[in-house]
Amino acid sequence: MQNNKIHSTAIIDDNVILNEGVEIGPYSIIKGPCKIGKNTIIQSHVVIYSDVVIGDDCNIFPFAVIGGVPQDLKYKSEKSRIFIGNGTIIREHVTVHKGTAGGIMETYIGKNCLIMGSAHIAHDCFIGDDTIISHNALIGGHVIIGHGAVIGGLAAIHQNVRIGHNAIIGGGSLVNRDIIPYGNVYGLRSTLNGINIVGMRRRNFPTSEIDKTIKLYKFLFKPNNDEPKLFSQRIKMALKEDFGKFGREILQFVQEKSLRSLCTNNEKDDND
Repeated sequence: MQNNKIHSTAIIDDNVILNEGVEIGPYSIIKGPCKIGKNTIIQSHVVIYSDVVIGDDCNIFPFAVIGGVPQDLKYKSEKSRIFIGNGTIIREHVTVHKGTAGGIMETYIGKNCLIMGSAHIAHDCFIGDDTIISHNALIGGHVIIGHGAVIGGLAAIHQNVRIGHNAIIGGGSLVNRDIIPYGNVYGLRSTLNGINIVGMRRRNFPTSEIDKTIKLYKFLFKPNNDEPKLFSQRIKMALKEDFGKFGREILQFVQEKSLRSLCTNNEKDDND
């Protein structure tokens, strides 16, 4: 615990590993085994349960609870864990639950993420790097969220949903279908409303690649009358064309097996 700042009221188990420069505020409780990386700040009244690994330079704000028992009736106290990557910020009242034997045995949050106040991340989720999850968003179990995605406040993501890289989910959206990479989704009954052009530009993606991605979106989800009616046929045709790097990511995503159907620009659509 050399060079660490530990408040006298904090309760820390003997088998908790603290790297250099860790700060732990008043009345926080850390149960072992657990590992906390260099220069990470655990503010006051935080609870961290066992089998949690937190990276370097993280900041966890008051009343967050990390590593709680999953709200899954099938959970039988199996030894699962939580991993949080370097530089991630977890704000007030956030809850993150461990994995289960029915999933990947781990809840994973990548590096440089921002999890805003009162958000919930359930068991067996995978949250990619640079993801933003806004206030009061609810992420169900087994959800996969790609790198750079943005989840709006009060959004609710159903279990087993996949959300692709750099997608954006509008505030208050109810998402029960898979969202393509770079997709722009919003509404009470979420529908796909184009490509996240603003987000792509903010990340300095080449204009030529953005244009190809938009072209693919229109071909797959807004076909002309002379184009194939079946979604599966349009995918086969698209695979023969050059829709750029991001287009290839989308095409790979829509071909992968999933427990959920694909979100389109029509809430009544079924994927053929």
